[in-house]
Amino acid sequence: MGGPLLERGLGHDRTAGAPAEHNVSGLEKRLTHLLGLSNPLLTEIYTERDSTPGDEFRFRVRQRFADGVLLSGSTRYATPEAAEEEMARALERGRVPGAYQRTQGDGTFYFNIVDETGEVIARRIQDFRDAAARETAIAELMRLLGTPPGERLILIENILLLPEPGDDAQFLPICPDPDCTDCANDDPYSYRIHVVLPAQAGRFANMEFRRYAEEVIRQETPAHILPKICWLDPEDMQRVERAWRAFAALPAGYGEARKAALARLAKALFESKNAYPEQRLHACDDPQSRAKFTLGRSALGTRERNPDG
Repeated sequence: MGGPLLERGLGHDRTAGAPAEHNVSGLEKRLTHLLGLSNPLLTEIYTERDSTPGDEFRFRVRQRFADGVLLSGSTRYATPEAAEEEMARALERGRVPGAYQRTQGDGTFYFNIVDETGEVIARRIQDFRDAAARETAIAELMRLLGTPPGERLILIENILLLPEPGDDAQFLPICPDPDCTDCANDDPYSYRIHVVLPAQAGRFANMEFRRYAEEVIRQETPAHILPKICWLDPEDMQRVERAWRAFAALPAGYGEARKAALARLAKALFESKNAYPEQRLHACDDPQSRAKFTLGRSALGTRERNPDG
């Protein structure tokens, strides 16, 4: 058995930038494979280094486990956040049939995605042999873009969030109390990872499958690594995903830009809360009191007070 099953020990390369499929940790590939996660798209912000002063950023969209690029940015962007924003706009427009600009030249056929004003915001850098092949490609792209993000995961190695030497960036939170009994808070970096998943996507909404997924994650994580598994609601999941892509697009040595991206990622990651099904506590004589309320796996619900008592 090859591929992701033999790459568990490989990590994200912080010198390369761009969390593309080739720059994802082996454990993340392995977990994605074993859990059968269904998200068909890989979105990527990457650094473009050329002869011009300073580095600029682009975006591209791929299909998971397939060669080629589905969409590319139409220009360069000064920051990864700007590239991320434009990519989100292109993906949204790609679901609209009228957003496709069909072009022909020198016997080849290709297409772009345009905004409401007709400006090109994404390109398909591929020539098709005829108009029919181009229409087939557009229909397939619209199908993929119309698929909800669904089940997916992000694996973040805490050591990547360590400020660079001489950097005054804020460190990850720890437990300053000398009587603190949570040893995980003594050192938030060494041998620790975050595994972030969308709580309401597909099978993850089922608590039994969540328990199975957590078991797989803990069994497959190397014994010396402590995983923190986070189940996030859609808003928090989007914030963490965007912050992680922007941070990972900045390789080591980016100074203030990387420092700012690190601050945004840490804020998104540590301000997010686990999302669990809402449960209520009932009186002992209430027939509903037999409903399970599992600590650490349930959210305490609220009930409106009866004004009559």
